[in-house]
Amino acid sequence: MFTNFKDLEAYVLAQNTKKRIALANAHDEPALSAVVNAKRKGVVEGTLIGKEPEIIEMLHEMGENEADYEIIHFDGEELEAAKIAVKADIPMKGILQTSSFAKAILNRETGLIPEGARRLMSHVGMFEYEGRFVMITDAAINITPDLETQIGIIENALPVARALGNECPKVA
Repeated sequence: MFTNFKDLEAYVLAQNTKKRIALANAHDEPALSAVVNAKRKGVVEGTLIGKEPEIIEMLHEMGENEADYEIIHFDGEELEAAKIAVKADIPMKGILQTSSFAKAILNRETGLIPEGARRLMSHVGMFEYEGRFVMITDAAINITPDLETQIGIIENALPVARALGNECPKVA
């Protein structure tokens, strides 16, 4: 069972596989920096969607060569940039409204929700606390959930806990 981010990172690095991460509206320094760091560690290939001149300038400031990334020049509606990103293994939100990113994820034709699946979107934040992972769900998405929504939130969070090796997580 994983109990800290260092062990989780070591596991990911040991897998020696790369995933495609697509950053929608990538002309955003904090988000672009995260992609660059993951690429440097060898765990992702980056697709950067957004204002190409700004992205290239930021990459150069970070000591990166733009040829090492797939850059899709895009200067349109942020929802459309998000729709491009959800086609990747790991879609990532850059400088765009969360609602636009969520609409792309929940789109019935092109989004990430499998047909027939519950369409409840929820959030899981992970923190290290006293030598273990603690997961906090829905700090901002489902603010006042009813009982059915609470059950859905737990159903969404359980696979995350199990993927970290916790077969019997405590729920409160």
